[in-house]
Amino acid sequence: MRKIILLTVLTLIFFTSGCDNPKTENLSMTKEEATQLVIEKYQSNVGQIEVVTITHETINSVIVSEEDADLFIITWENKENCHEGKTIVHKNGEMETVEESQCY
Repeated sequence: MRKIILLTVLTLIFFTSGCDNPKTENLSMTKEEATQLVIEKYQSNVGQIEVVTITHETINSVIVSEEDADLFIITWENKENCHEGKTIVHKNGEMETVEESQCY
């Protein structure tokens, strides 16, 4: 009888601990935080980074509200040093540059 109870408790612990998905816990990036990450990454000594557009989308490229978005697509520019680009910021803080150009 003790073995059955112990086995049942261990099984319940095993299944309930598997439901804790750490990837979904960190999905709390706001539009302002995503914008700040982009500005910090591309800021230089010449000029200021200006955000041109911010779009919030799901992974399937569906435009949704900010709360339901999986990622932010931020288009930015620095007119003084002719630097511009488009960066995707995921809700977990991951960033990927989609486009970037700079005149010389």
